[in-house]
Amino acid sequence: MEILMARSRTVTFGAVNVVLPPPHEPTRYVDLFRAAYSNRGKAKLLGDWVGMIGALSQASDPIHGDIVLGEIYKFVDLDVTQNWFNMAKGKVAGADDMARLVIPDELKPHFNFLPFVFFPVGHRLVSLTSDGADSIPISLVAKTLRGTLGSAALRKEFGEVEVTVEPAMETLEQIFQMPNLKRLDINVTSPNPDDFSDFEKHFQENMEEQNARKLLLSILAEPGEALEPNDETKKLAKVAQANGSVTGTGGGRGKTRKLSTVAHPFEHKDSYRPDFDSRSDFVLAKASEILDKIRNRR
Repeated sequence: MEILMARSRTVTFGAVNVVLPPPHEPTRYVDLFRAAYSNRGKAKLLGDWVGMIGALSQASDPIHGDIVLGEIYKFVDLDVTQNWFNMAKGKVAGADDMARLVIPDELKPHFNFLPFVFFPVGHRLVSLTSDGADSIPISLVAKTLRGTLGSAALRKEFGEVEVTVEPAMETLEQIFQMPNLKRLDINVTSPNPDDFSDFEKHFQENMEEQNARKLLLSILAEPGEALEPNDETKKLAKVAQANGSVTGTGGGRGKTRKLSTVAHPFEHKDSYRPDFDSRSDFVLAKASEILDKIRNRR
């Protein structure tokens, strides 16, 4: 009876694609996360907010093999050397006021933390983005990863890391179906072809052949006409949605509308019972389902 009365909590998941330059080996991704965690680097997010990778460990999933478990930390990293305001006096705090201020450097306010699961085979990271009072939008998860995995020290060892937020499932099709589609901008970084379509493998090989890392393609309609993307363009856009971005511009009668994969991230809502369910087991199970969902849309 107590279990039936247990309150459920609604949570939200997001996902990102993490891609390293060749060689595309799962162990390199594990080493990258380990190195970033050991460095204890902080990524600048917004204002005084920073992000970190924390609580890293490895585990094995019966379906997806070796995985990396961790947490994304978000907190305020105050610069105490900046001006402080004394509300009682209504003016900038003076030396006497500041003498009373003692904040140990290791203590950080407004701490949020949410777990993630990283799948080296498939190089996707699935993270909780909201759970109770804790909230770290997937855009900030991606920014944390870019700043920590892509630090100057790690670039020397692993090369340039690309982090792309997975878009909503329906966004790409909505772009293709825009009324009076006038322009299509496709920005694609060479993907990791380890587990996806023949087209992606061919595209990646073609890029390597030319020593190319990124492709920027803009397709504009003839005056008075609307674009009708062919299969080749649609295939390229499917690669770009998880390895860059796709933006469509359409509209008519003086009204222009833009739709981009960047502006519409993938989101999965679910629920669990904190008093009875293990959050770590719940997150791992849902992350595995989400990875399969992302793969199957291709």
